[in-house]
Amino acid sequence: MKKVMLIDGYNVVRRTGAFDRALDRSLEAARDAFIERIKIYCLKKRAFDEIIVVFDGSAKVSFESQRYKNGPVNVIFSASGESADDFITTFLRNKLASSRITVVSDDNYVTNSARAFGADVMPCGDFMELTRSQRQPQEAPADEKTLDTKAAAAINEQLRKKWRIN
Repeated sequence: MKKVMLIDGYNVVRRTGAFDRALDRSLEAARDAFIERIKIYCLKKRAFDEIIVVFDGSAKVSFESQRYKNGPVNVIFSASGESADDFITTFLRNKLASSRITVVSDDNYVTNSARAFGADVMPCGDFMELTRSQRQPQEAPADEKTLDTKAAAAINEQLRKKWRIN
């Protein structure tokens, strides 16, 4: 069974605080930062077969640009007059039988609908924790603290000889 993550995009962007600086620039900048975070997560983890982010659309968005693929992330803008919440509910109604869906949202309407359709629910904060960049610890620089005592003694002996210290 296909594993799908369905994300209430603006809900995560606005509720977590992680994209506030980008929001100060523009809504588009916050969307881009959010999608980039998901793409990085996708490169590190293969927990889901498909990740779909749904944003509220507007009359300004043409039909052709309402749905696009951004690397491993499918981005969908709801149709004019339809909220992302309604799109998510319709998607759940139509796709749940063929997929195991996890819905990411803190919106009560969305989460209650997801549970009613039998989907899993992940709060926005848990999602942000899941996608937090796990950087590998950098190696400590080589110095005498990381040398074994025999190697350190040999280096010290060579330095004494070079500097003619007894």
